[in-house]
Order: sequence, then C-alpha cells, then structure tokens
Amino acid sequence: MKISMSRFLLAALMFVLVILGEGMTLRSYGLYFICGVMIIYILATMHKNEEKFFVNTELVLLLVFLIYSGVSYLWSLDTALTLYRTKVLFFLTALTFLLTNLFARDGEYDRFIVLYWAMALLLSILAIMRYGVSGIKNFIVSGIRLGKGDALLLGHNPNTIGMDCAFAGVITFYYFFFKRKKAALWALLPIAIIVVASGSRKGLFVLLFGMMLIVFFLQMQKEKAALSTLFKMLLIAAGLIAIVNLILQFPGMEKAREQYMGLVNSLLGNEEEADVSTQIRGNMVHVGWEQFLRTPVLGIGLDNAKIINLQYNNFYGYLHNNYIEVLVNGGIVGFVIYYSFFIVVLKKHINRLNEKNPLVYISFTMLILRLITDWGRISYFDYMNIPLFAFWVAVANKFDLHKENSIGSEIGSKYLRLRS
Repeated sequence: MKISMSRFLLAALMFVLVILGEGMTLRSYGLYFICGVMIIYILATMHKNEEKFFVNTELVLLLVFLIYSGVSYLWSLDTALTLYRTKVLFFLTALTFLLTNLFARDGEYDRFIVLYWAMALLLSILAIMRYGVSGIKNFIVSGIRLGKGDALLLGHNPNTIGMDCAFAGVITFYYFFFKRKKAALWALLPIAIIVVASGSRKGLFVLLFGMMLIVFFLQMQKEKAALSTLFKMLLIAAGLIAIVNLILQFPGMEKAREQYMGLVNSLLGNEEEADVSTQIRGNMVHVGWEQFLRTPVLGIGLDNAKIINLQYNNFYGYLHNNYIEVLVNGGIVGFVIYYSFFIVVLKKHINRLNEKNPLVYISFTMLILRLITDWGRISYFDYMNIPLFAFWVAVANKFDLHKENSIGSEIGSKYLRLRS
C-alpha cells in the first residue's frame, strides 16, 4: 500500500510527540526534521498546484499571540525567560501553520485520532514492559507516581503519560460506540492501568468525563430526547463513581484512594480535606490572581509567572493553571488573544453539531476536555498543541466536507485558493 507524504509526516510527528518525551534531545531533532520536510513538501506542492498558503482567523490569532508574547519582552521582569519561551512558541506556531496546510491540501487529518490512540496505546504497553506488572502494582500501592525518580519513561513525566493515555481511552470509547469496534475495548486495560499508575488526577478525570461526553453525543446522534439523555448521563456518572469507589476499597489501593479523594475534595471545594498537593496548587492560583490584579492589562511578560511563584510560594515553576498563567504573563490582552482561538473553534464546532458527524463529536469532546483541564495544568506551550490545533482548525472549517465535495484534485485546489 502506498503511503502518502502527508500520512508519513503525521505519523512521524505523533510518534515523536507521544513516544519520545520532552526530556529527550532526540525529540527536538525529530521535530526539526519534520518541520524541514514539511516546509519543502508544502512549498513544492504550492508551486506545483499554484496554491496559496492557507491562513484563516484561528491561525491569525495564534500568530498575534506569538507576536504579543515576543513584544512582552519590553516589559518583562526577566527578559531571558521571555526570549526562551517566545522561541518555543515560534516553533510551535510555525509547525501548526504547516500541519494545518498539510491537512488543507491532502486531507487525512482524521488519521490524527487513529495515530494518537495507537501511539498512546503503545506508550502504555512500553510502560508496562519497562516496569513489569509487579512494578506497576508497586506504583499503585505505594502511591509513587509512575516513572518518578527513574529518569522518567522515555523522557516523559507522569502527568504527560497519564494525560496521553487518558485521551487514548476517550478515543477508545469513540471507536467502540461510534465505529462499533468492540475489539478496541481491550486497549482500555493497559491504558487504564497506566492512567492509575501515573497518579494523574487530570488523567482520571479525562477518562471518566470523556466517556460521559462520548455517550452524550451518541444519544444526540440517535436524536434521543434531552431529558432522557440527561437521565442516562446521570445514571452513567453514578455507575462510574460506584465502580471506582468499589475498586478503591480493595487491599493495596490506599494511596490511589487518597489521590482520588484529593481530586473529589478539590472539585467540591473542601480545602480543609484536600491533600497537600491540592492546597499548594490552590495557593499558586491565589498568588497568580493577586499578581494579575496588580498588572491586569499587559501582565509581567511571557513565562515570568515563575518569578512570582518563587517569591511567594518558594517554588520556581509555573502556576499549574493555564488560565491564571496566561493572565499573569500576558494580562487581559494576552488572555483575550490566546483564548479567542478557542472561542472561534468552539463556535464553529457547535455550528456543526447538527450534522451528526462522529468526527465532529470526538473533536468537540477533546476540545471541551482541553478547556476544562487547563484549570489544572499549563498547556499554552505544550508541543501536543501542534496536531491538536491543526486538527481542530480542520474540523471547524469543514475540511472533510471540502474533500468529499471536490471532484478531482484540481477542483480541490481551486477551492483552497478561494478559502485562503
């Protein structure tokens, strides 16, 4: 079977992003290589088909955020931090532009879902092979997070492993419910094990809430009554909570139960009963909000929230909340620019829901999960944004419909020229 260049590049990108962690130098070289090949391929395709470079509102917003972040160098507390993070954002934005154009010309961006699922499944299997069944069991029983203190699996940190595997779990539900691929459910076994072993509460939340969203959209596709759908969702939620609580009562699950209750208490706002980690993150949010109120318009410069965190929390690191982080670094101006991207793609996704297209459902689900989990992590410079942003733009702008409605490559090319 002939493998197209776009398919090869997407597969290579997903392998580098999911399998090779941020702690590996090989990852950076891999991304540079993919970026270079993309530039050559897209320029050659543009010249051959006489096409223009695809740019739309969402991509312009990402570019404006990049420019604004760079300009914040002028008023940043630490210019070195701003300069370094701007370089990272430049690379992320460039690759997002390139991948979006790759999707616009060659389609096949639905393979992102397949590749994300396959690579994360492979990651979970590699983790089990690396530590063994007894090692994974020890992680869960002791409460020590998978990979911690062991140079980390393939350069990953526990949160990254947990989140990637959790999203793979959501995609598994998508395949099972919408694509009727029952065999895909077997993938949940290694995926769920690694999510629990990683100790990632966000991963656990993504896995459970993602399943509920998939079932909700399945009911929507079947045109079920809203009240009936809501009732089923509540039953599913109650069932999942009951199952999780039952599993956590087993011997050896004390640490996992402690982490789970920390998540529950943080969601309910029971600060007195929340664990130390949750309380520390709460302090970071409080300190960040106070700093935002002092510099509400322009912020203190890209990536400079670390300085405030060190000053008030004695911790040199980000604030563990993307909304607060962007507000502190870029002020309300940077915040509006950055999250306008999500507002635009969210609105376009909502407009497509009446098509009852499963691709729209899974894309919308991942978008919702991203916006929710941004409350507990920093994501604006996450390298996984490259395929995610490009995928959301492709779905939001109906690239799949363009491909289906075009007759031959010539008509598709003309359409892209008009769109650009």
